[in-house]
Amino acid sequence: MDVSPDLVMPRVRCAPFHGSLAADPVGSAGAYDAFLFVEVPLPWERDISLNEPFRSLMDRASSVSAPDGSRWRPMGAVPVDGDDGSTARVTAYEARPGGRGRGPYGRSEWRCPPDGVADLCRTLLTGADRAPFDDMQIDVDEDVVDLYVCTHGRRDTCCGSLGPGVHQELDRRLDGAAGVRLGRCSHTGGHRFAPTALTFPDGYAWAHLTADVAERVALRKGPPRELAAHCRGTSLLDGGPVQAADRAGLVRVGWDWATSPRRAEVVAFERDTLATTVRVTGGDGTGTARTFDVRVELERHIPAPTCGVVDGPEFDVEPVWRVASADEVTSADEVGGPVPVAGQ
Repeated sequence: MDVSPDLVMPRVRCAPFHGSLAADPVGSAGAYDAFLFVEVPLPWERDISLNEPFRSLMDRASSVSAPDGSRWRPMGAVPVDGDDGSTARVTAYEARPGGRGRGPYGRSEWRCPPDGVADLCRTLLTGADRAPFDDMQIDVDEDVVDLYVCTHGRRDTCCGSLGPGVHQELDRRLDGAAGVRLGRCSHTGGHRFAPTALTFPDGYAWAHLTADVAERVALRKGPPRELAAHCRGTSLLDGGPVQAADRAGLVRVGWDWATSPRRAEVVAFERDTLATTVRVTGGDGTGTARTFDVRVELERHIPAPTCGVVDGPEFDVEPVWRVASADEVTSADEVGGPVPVAGQ
């Protein structure tokens, strides 16, 4: 019997495949000290770094290291309908230290003539004096939530096919809603989680969104525990177990946790199981610090196939993290005293 040497592999779209595994996405958010969002007219290249102003500022990199060591993630944003093109919105979200904690992101925003955008971005990425752009800066209420849905179809089919529908429905639902701004952005990282989104100033990344879930995220409707299965973690903190522990604090405390500075440290690690205990501290909106010892376990590894035609029987795998326990620590001496809460 003749056997064909060719291996026929099915077409696999990464987002539906990942969604079918019912895997918790927590711990998968990219970690950055700052994000730089710039309105860039469509169409975009496959990588936003190939579009201006980023093409002149970076060498096809997904992030930029500033002279002070901070890591910036440049992002494209679709210009808002109705803009006449005379200015472009540039928004910087920078992680701000909060006493002995970190975050949330501080937001600075400018309306800049197109021929000045590159100079403004270069100033931000190099840490130069921002004073020459003071007259272009605009005020945004710090309580406003910015939600960006990835619709970067040229980068990834899943984001391009699933993101626009969620954005369109959200635009209808949030029309006129106070305290929230909606945008479309370039690749957020992890298109297997499509439809994806980022929220600021908390810096949380979101996975497998529906319009209903995204609306509740944007408006902070309902307790975070009801949305936890879609939360990938905050970009303020690095590492799967640390992001999982931070989300456990969000679930226990509520949305006030997201607007407070947090700190996290690994206090125990088991080499044989990779189980990690992370101590996280944040605020509850009353000026009181809340601390939890969160045990995070490696639940399993799952396949991470390429999106589209799989050209071989082997592909990457990724970890799935599980919060086994989250015990509150009540002794101020044990955790080193209270942590300042944002605005206090």
